[in-house]
Amino acid sequence: MLKKQNYEFVLHTLAPVHIGSGVKATSKEFIQENGEYYFPEMDKLYLFLEKNYPESLPAFEQYLLDSGSKTNKRKSRLIDFLNDQRIKKRDFGGFKIKQNNLVKNLGEVSLFIRDGLGNRYIPGSSLKGAIRTILESEYFRGKQIPWGAKSGRQFDDIFNNIRVSDSSSIEEMNFSIVQRWNHAKGKDPKRMNIYREALLPEQDVVFNISVIGEEAIF
Repeated sequence: MLKKQNYEFVLHTLAPVHIGSGVKATSKEFIQENGEYYFPEMDKLYLFLEKNYPESLPAFEQYLLDSGSKTNKRKSRLIDFLNDQRIKKRDFGGFKIKQNNLVKNLGEVSLFIRDGLGNRYIPGSSLKGAIRTILESEYFRGKQIPWGAKSGRQFDDIFNNIRVSDSSSIEEMNFSIVQRWNHAKGKDPKRMNIYREALLPEQDVVFNISVIGEEAIF
């Protein structure tokens, strides 16, 4: 029987980390005020208006349809719609993130990946990909690595024997909105008009890694 070994792996961040969910939020979908970004659940906001401000529903529907313009940016900001309708309530589910003073004029933000309960986490596949890259460059050094099943051969896949769990959930307070910078060799760093919800530096994220066989353990 092959030997098995389990490890607790702690990932310590040195810079902001973004693992995208593919979901983006625009200024129509968040509120920036009081040093925070608030991302409400838009369906809860709609139901609140339907119950308490039915006269505002046509304006809200038009607000969602209107893309705004360079001459009327207020049409694309949720905070302005709520102020226009004299709505002070800010409890529509969702989440809040402390404002990053380095970020100005936030228009769209890519959100961090979440599980089915809305908790942020890092997929095990993301860490495993990094481990694979390290092993290929530092340990195997260009050697051909068995990968998957081969016809007529015994199955031998070292990376199948290294199994990485998804991380534990990460608390909301450990995130911020950060701007992407392009660092090209020999050139000055350049700001890009791309903003992301990112895990802050100096955070610890816990994974479990299980390995099978002496080579994988080594």
